[in-house]
Amino acid sequence: MHSLPIQIQFFGHSMFPVLKNGDILFTQSIPIDKIKKGNIVCFLKENIYIAHRVIKIHRQKQQTILILKGDNLKQCDPALIIDDRYFHKVVAVLNKHRKLIRIDSRPWLARLSSHNLTYGIIRAEIGKVLKGMYGILKLTFGVFIRRNSQ
Repeated sequence: MHSLPIQIQFFGHSMFPVLKNGDILFTQSIPIDKIKKGNIVCFLKENIYIAHRVIKIHRQKQQTILILKGDNLKQCDPALIIDDRYFHKVVAVLNKHRKLIRIDSRPWLARLSSHNLTYGIIRAEIGKVLKGMYGILKLTFGVFIRRNSQ
């Protein structure tokens, strides 16, 4: 059973750089046994659609347990237990430039995510360093300016 793609608007930064705030996601219902590590899947949690990447899959008799993670997050989501036979996989994205991008055409982004080297995590770490440097410069130049103004 393959259904027509469902469109969902993505909000947030958890999947940056693959998905950006305001992107339109096209999902397709596929059999749960076709979900693979690295796929981006969409699920409903507390009446909000969430799109995250599959990190691990544990298949059991009547259910599948997925470990998901936003590419731009440091930690995985709580385990998602699926009893259904079908699940929504993100197959394409319509970005703000109205360009339609097939998700499967960018496998390097999945590798980038699996090693936690995404832009957001790097940016956060660099941000901490820059904030510390700014504090030192502010303190140094603050003392220098006060001395010269006396």
